[in-house]
Amino acid sequence: MFSSSLANKFGCNVLTAFIIITVFSGIIGMFCWPYGLNTWLIFIGKPATVLWYHGFLIG
Repeated sequence: MFSSSLANKFGCNVLTAFIIITVFSGIIGMFCWPYGLNTWLIFIGKPATVLWYHGFLIG
């Protein structure tokens, strides 16, 4: 059985740790990616079309 010392340190399995990391990175991406991508779209003269849920999926 594969286990991660980081995941076991907090008393959860690897899948739970993966899900937690994925959700947190999605939340951070929800704010960062649309801002960055829309800035470049406006810079090159196109409309800002990237929304928060696009950032969540990318993040």
